[in-house]
Amino acid sequence: MEPTDTDEVLDAIDSVVQALRDNLSRTEVALQRATEIREQRLAGRSYTDIYEQSERPQLVEILTMYVLELHDVGHRLRTCQAWALRQEGLSTQRIAQLYGVSRQRIMALLRSASDSANQGMSQFRR
Repeated sequence: MEPTDTDEVLDAIDSVVQALRDNLSRTEVALQRATEIREQRLAGRSYTDIYEQSERPQLVEILTMYVLELHDVGHRLRTCQAWALRQEGLSTQRIAQLYGVSRQRIMALLRSASDSANQGMSQFRR
């Protein structure tokens, strides 16, 4: 199958790249916040005082954004890629081997991709 202008896997990879770039800047801020917290704690301040006086976003907020964004784009990539591999004729067993997961997990990914496509079409018809 040749890549097309609407290649979902390439779109998902682009989203992963953007999320990684976004997370590079978050990493800089997270490292700064962690250093500040550590220095303040070693200087004798309480965690309550440190966190009440900290800039937003807090370190834990940055980490949460980081993980959630990577989870979302990773799920989209796994799903689109599994769908593309299946469309190219790979068995669910072979895709599972490539992904290092069970065949049942691949079936669930393919079902979620199919459900998403059907929801999109039903919304489009309205």
